[in-house]
Amino acid sequence: MKFIAIVGTSAKRSYNRKLLQFMKKYFESKAEIEILEITDVPMFNHLIISPQVKLYRCSIIRLQQVMVLL
Repeated sequence: MKFIAIVGTSAKRSYNRKLLQFMKKYFESKAEIEILEITDVPMFNHLIISPQVKLYRCSIIRLQQVMVLL
């Protein structure tokens, strides 16, 4: 099973980020978890779609499971 997990905070010492990193390691034999950082996405501008946003969009479209921790 494959998941994408989005860390929805820019805080350096986020508990959510630590939780996702733990989950990725703990469940590595049962699931593939790709962690995406919201800090890599520029502020929303409907006229400009950054390469990072395109990458996230493609990753999300190809999978059916997405976890977002805010």
